[in-house]
Amino acid sequence: SKLDKDLIDKIDRLEYELVVVHEMGFDAYFLIVADYINWARNNGIPVGPWRWSAAGSLMAYLSWITDIDPLPYSLLFERFLNPARISMPDIDTDFADDGRDRVIEYCRNKYGADHVAQICTFGTFAARAAVKDVGRVMWVDFGEMNELAKLIPEKPGTKLKQALEESLEFKMAYDENPKYQNIIDNALKIEGNVRQIWVHACAVIIAPNKMTDYTALAHPPKDQNAIITQYSAYPLEDLGLLKMDFLWLRNLTIIKRALKIIKNNKWVDLDILNVPRDDQKVFAAWDTTWVFQFESDGMRKYLIDLQPNSFEDLIAMVSLYRPWPLAYIPSYVERKHGREEVKYMADNLIEILKSAWYNQDEIAEEKR
Repeated sequence: SKLDKDLIDKIDRLEYELVVVHEMGFDAYFLIVADYINWARNNGIPVGPWRWSAAGSLMAYLSWITDIDPLPYSLLFERFLNPARISMPDIDTDFADDGRDRVIEYCRNKYGADHVAQICTFGTFAARAAVKDVGRVMWVDFGEMNELAKLIPEKPGTKLKQALEESLEFKMAYDENPKYQNIIDNALKIEGNVRQIWVHACAVIIAPNKMTDYTALAHPPKDQNAIITQYSAYPLEDLGLLKMDFLWLRNLTIIKRALKIIKNNKWVDLDILNVPRDDQKVFAAWDTTWVFQFESDGMRKYLIDLQPNSFEDLIAMVSLYRPWPLAYIPSYVERKHGREEVKYMADNLIEILKSAWYNQDEIAEEKR
């Protein structure tokens, strides 16, 4: 029967995923991730239902790592783990911002405080910071140095050499004031060098042995209780350690409080993961403020044009709102409203999106 065939397909898919995970040596990783996610759930800490590409794993769904069944949406496990291209699993986990530290503390207590550490990251001298710090060392008034630094363009990643070429005022200050010239010349020498050590925003290492077997440890600035590594993420991965990403998300805290208010005032226990996805009142009066990937001006414009009335419309917009398929959104909108017969778009949408994903993989590979 059809049901039997569907069941066989699911079993085959699950067995394939289990074999891939085992052969790639990530059994323990999945067990640990499932452990702290389920601990968070059971202790009143909201956890985001997605896990990026991990949402394509049936095994992750069945172990409560994710809350989205990948089968109805034809999500690909290979987007997450692919034996043809060895890469570390990356299950970014969003926790409510007021509960994330509790989850990390749980891991320390369960796996050993000497086995768990947050990863350090190194802050470097950017253009403005380099100029300000050199000026401070030379005992130049802070306000004066601040005014000089403001002449450097605010564009992210701007280098001092580039600023001297692009900012006429900055170049004039360099040419006409020997004091500023000396400061900028010294700033050019330290620009890009490590300035300070910070705590990585989300990355945590849970090691099989004591952390001191792998890396030197340190206290982060102004915190004598926390422990961080003195190696950054990539050297730690080269040592065979796997980082876990514990992210905090304020939206989850807001949702938790909203559900509590609803329960107190309406006596309704609302399950946010099981709200109707076809409620037309929601689509008629939608507001995407603070909704990840839906709150940018460009996305809002296209959503107004599209007038979504199904969950699948939102899936399509997330998929299309990327550099390569972005140009097809107007045609998709016209097609939905029956104003344009774009048969190519309708017949080949899946192939277009797949191509975009593959191109994204190739670009990421080139960057690495």
